[in-house]
Amino acid sequence: MTGDWASVLISNPHTTIVVSEATFWETAAKFAPIATALIALVAAGVALCAIWVQMHLARRGASIDFFLKTELDKTAIDLYNKFKENAPTITLK
Repeated sequence: MTGDWASVLISNPHTTIVVSEATFWETAAKFAPIATALIALVAAGVALCAIWVQMHLARRGASIDFFLKTELDKTAIDLYNKFKENAPTITLK
């Protein structure tokens, strides 16, 4: 039994595993739909978070506009308008 697999395995107990490149890509292809679904779920979460933040920012802006138009006096409105004019020039560099 010198030329068959049994004698080779008995003489060399350390088996070597050869992973071909094709096997790696085949395995990766099996997980591709799962990865695609996970990426889509993360993207949907980011989109929902962005919508939520935009909604709250718009709500705050509408509240400020409402109070400016209804409850503030002329001096406060003038100060706010002056700030809005100078705000773009006040930036951190």
